[in-house]
Amino acid sequence: MREKPRPVTAKRDSVCGKKGKWVQLPPPPLVMENVIIGKGNLSGKGVFSNKDFKKGEVVVRYHLRLLIQEEFNELPEEEKMFTHVHRGQIYLYGTPERFVNHSEDPNTYQDLEKQQDIALRDIKKGEMITTDATKDDF
Repeated sequence: MREKPRPVTAKRDSVCGKKGKWVQLPPPPLVMENVIIGKGNLSGKGVFSNKDFKKGEVVVRYHLRLLIQEEFNELPEEEKMFTHVHRGQIYLYGTPERFVNHSEDPNTYQDLEKQQDIALRDIKKGEMITTDATKDDF
């Protein structure tokens, strides 16, 4: 006798990809008290400072998930915009780093080795956090 198919339920840490396969998202940050998500240009969202930062201070820590090509291919199109290639590896960005907006005059730089954005200058509370996203793929 054949088993009845079990209904697939969404998980908070997953998205449904192509062909109905679930792809696990990076874990959310444990604490996000130094930055907040607000309105911006990246899927309508942006990251904003929730405190004053000094030049050289860590502003955002990354929560990356390494993907193999098959996992990338299975991602819904709206999730693919949150992936980047570093040293030939595909990474899916978590929250809040996926919503840091690009700027040609950014207030942070990406330290890809330490997986964090560092303040290039003093940043005031309420200011949008930006980076030069063209420099992240190498």
